[in-house]
Formats: sequence, structure tokens, C-alpha cells
Amino acid sequence: MGESTARSATGSVKASRITSNNRPATPGRATEELQNRAEQTRKPKARRASAGTTPAPATPASELIPTLLARLEEEFGAQRVNRYFNIQARLALSGTVLNITVPTAFHIELMENIFGKKLRETLGDLVRDGAPGVEYGIDPELFPGLSDPDVMPKAQAKPKASRALAKPRAKSEAFDERCDLDRFVVGDANEMAYDAALQMADLNQSTPFTRLFLHSDCGLGKTHLLRGIIRRTLAANPQARVRYVAAEAFTNEYIASVQAGNVESFRKRYRSLDLLCLDDIHFLSRKNATQVELLHTFDAIEIGGSRLVLASDVHPAQIESLTPGLTNRLLSGLVVKIQTPDAPLRKRLVVELASRRGLRLDQAAVQRLIEDPSRGEWTVRELEGALTRIVATANVITDRAEDGSIPMHIVERALSALGRASTPIRAIRFDHIRDAVCSTLEVEHKDLGESGRHKRVVMARAVITVLCKQMTTLSYPEIARKLGKTNHSTVITAHQRIAKQMGDTVALGLPVDGMTIEQLTENIGRRIKESGAQA
Repeated sequence: MGESTARSATGSVKASRITSNNRPATPGRATEELQNRAEQTRKPKARRASAGTTPAPATPASELIPTLLARLEEEFGAQRVNRYFNIQARLALSGTVLNITVPTAFHIELMENIFGKKLRETLGDLVRDGAPGVEYGIDPELFPGLSDPDVMPKAQAKPKASRALAKPRAKSEAFDERCDLDRFVVGDANEMAYDAALQMADLNQSTPFTRLFLHSDCGLGKTHLLRGIIRRTLAANPQARVRYVAAEAFTNEYIASVQAGNVESFRKRYRSLDLLCLDDIHFLSRKNATQVELLHTFDAIEIGGSRLVLASDVHPAQIESLTPGLTNRLLSGLVVKIQTPDAPLRKRLVVELASRRGLRLDQAAVQRLIEDPSRGEWTVRELEGALTRIVATANVITDRAEDGSIPMHIVERALSALGRASTPIRAIRFDHIRDAVCSTLEVEHKDLGESGRHKRVVMARAVITVLCKQMTTLSYPEIARKLGKTNHSTVITAHQRIAKQMGDTVALGLPVDGMTIEQLTENIGRRIKESGAQA
């Protein structure tokens, strides 16, 4: 939406109208003219009805708008029609013209794209002899707040927390104590990242750097540090303007502000912050417009002396398709890699995380978690998952050692359910998993790397990712490359999505229909293991 359009959408702009039939609004006679037309329309219909047909009568003018909206609800749904026509628009019949007043020029374009064709067809059906024309007007004063994308009504849905609102967090909205920096277990693998985070969180002390970039494999504590920085900053400075946001939410909010013509409002909110923590910045790969906006945001934040903390799964130089300017900005700050925990740090993690859950583990169990014979090293997130599984298993199997600790056989049973049995698993190749999944879901290998969104292909990619993470040591970037995908963030997203859908029923028009996704995955995994044992 150009600047000229945005300027025209101020005050009550009656000149900014779009007329469907190029006929100006006709004052006078108003409703009576339309009623006369309706009466004329009803007479021939009555004569035709005697010939054996029963056409619908024309709609009286007083009922035209309610009937029109009812027809649109049949086509688009009541919720959608209510949101656009009752909340974001005002309808009025004036002579031979249906006037639709909206808050911004963007709303005109939006409503025309969604409803324009069907709106005119329905008017033609309701008033067949000279249907009213459609004119749009812009009057922001009728819609207080609707010019701001942050308060535009959304479709009613189940309430859920959103990180897409770019407003500084109040102290009461800060992350809970699980994200506290004091709860971050420190070792050689993450000590430098932790120390840098402490410095960034202290706004009262100067630092030799105002931009920090953290990178590591998934599950090693980047998000904990970013949220911990926000929490620590607010604890010391309750009035500080701070913001934690994922790159995906930042992108979505920027797009929404462009569409609504409120880019300046978006920029003001972000560029006035004291501290911005931006997570998963690799999501911006190939999103050139958002990258340009982010680059200017970085510059504005630094000019104002504010601080910026970023996190990604890879080093900034390895993020695909970033603009050179943005890459240079990311590299110009302090870049720190968080390593995979070594044995001493893994031991401290096991002891600390078990203690927080009220778990008593003997030395054998602790050692078992430190040195897993089936998969080797653990990430922090995997350790947390393993301990959670042990807690759940111990609640079902109530055996305890004499000192009250959880016996080894319960630990082994819990870890076996996670695919970490103490007996080393025979090496399983990606090709075995891919072939088994493609055969079951009737998908061609070449389809996996293409951009198609066919249900079977989407399901195949997700199931392959799940099985690879369970049965191999492949990282997300490695899985993405083997699938033929250029951006491994799509693989991460697919894995996260299917993890929430494991209880859903498969419906792909295949023999496996009726199974849950979890049952399908387990079934394919079992066949892969059996074929590997026979090989």
C-alpha cells in the first residue's frame, strides 16, 4: 500500500470510493425507489407462477442488508462475515447504492478480494431489476483503534499465548522462574555464552559489545538464555522496554503491519526498545523484505545505545540467503557457540535436573544417563525428556531401592521407551528409513525434496524426520540435505508439528488409514528394526 493511499485514509474520506458500476450515488427517493422496483419485480413473478413455476420474490429494501449478510454467511461462514461486515465495516443503503464504510484503504482491497464477486452476484439475485451499485468509503473515526494492526479483531479462536505482539513486557508478564539465569547449569561447554548473557542483562553497566549472537544445535540452552536475559533485566529495571520474540513472529507481525499500512507504528515499537532478544533468526532465510526491515531496526537500536541478543541453530555465516548487509551486522557483534555438554557438565545437569523433579538416582543410574551406550551424547533437552520419562515410569512402577532411590531396571525401562536401550542398536541408514516410509505412504523419493504440499508427501517428510531422530544420530541439517531440502528449519517445523499430532488419526486414502500417527510411526520403525536384524 503506497504512501499516497495511506495519506488519503485520514479523517472522513468520502472521495475515496470504488463504484462497481461507475454510477454515482443518487440522493433523494432513497428507499422508496428500491421499494418501487421490488414491487415491479414481484408482479411478473406472480403471473409466471401461474404457469407452474414458483420463483423467489424480490427482497424488500428494508430487508435487503440483513438478507444479503445471511446469504454471505451461507457462503463464507457467520464468524467471517461478522468480523468483516459488522466489526470492520458499516453498511447503508442510499438510493441505488450500497455504501460500505471501512477504516482503511487496506480494508477495501481485502473485502473486494474476499467478498467482491459474491457480494455483487447476491445483490443481483435479491434485486434483479437494477441491483444497487457498491461504493466504498474510508472513515477511520468510525472505527477507533482498527487502524492499528495490534488491535484489529481476529477470528475468534481458542485463546493461546502469542509472542507476536511487539509490546514491552511488564514485570508481571516476564517468563517464569524456569527461565531464570540462576537455573542455567554452567560448564565449559556454555560458560562463555552464560557470562555474555549476564553482561547483556545488566543495563546499568556498560559492556564492550551491544550485540550478542548465540548459536548451537537444538536443545542446548539458547532460548533459556534469551528468556533469562529478559527476566533478569526486568527484575533489575521494571520499567525497561524489553522484548523477546521468535523470528517467525517478527516476520508475521511485519507483514501484517505492511498490509494494514501501519509500518511506522511497527517500527516505533521495535526501535524504541532498550533490549531486543530475537530467537531462531535462521527462519529469516530467503525472506528478503523482512531482512531489510530487520537490518534498519538493528541500526536504529544501536544508534540509540540499546542492546540486541540473537540466537540461531547455525553460525550467522552459514544461514542461507541472508543479505550481505545483515550477515555483516550479525558478525560484527560477539558471536558465541554453545557446545554439546561434556561428561562433567552432563553429570551436573543430571543431578540438578533430577533434584528439581524430586528424583533420587543412584550412581549407576546417573552414569547411565551420562554415557548412553545406544546414542552417545545427550542434549540438555533430551536429558530433560529422559528424566520426565523416568518420573512417569516410576509413578507406575513403584519399586524402590532400600535407600529410596529409583532402581536401575525402572531407568532402563524408561530409556528403552525413548529408543535408548542399553543394548546398542544396529546402525540404521537414512535410506532404510526413507524407503520404508515412502513404500508405506506410496510417495516417490523425488517428491520429498520438492515444494509440493500433498498430504502424503508432508506426512512422509515428518515421519522420516521422527524416525531419523529416534534411530540415527543425524542432525536436522543432515536430515534436510538427505531429503533434498535447502533449509533445515522446515524439517524442524515438521518435527515439532507432528509431535503435537501423534494422537491424530491417519486419513490419506491408504491401508494405514485409521491408525494414529504414533501407531503408524511405531509400525514403520518396528519393520525397519526387524529388517535390520535379519540383514
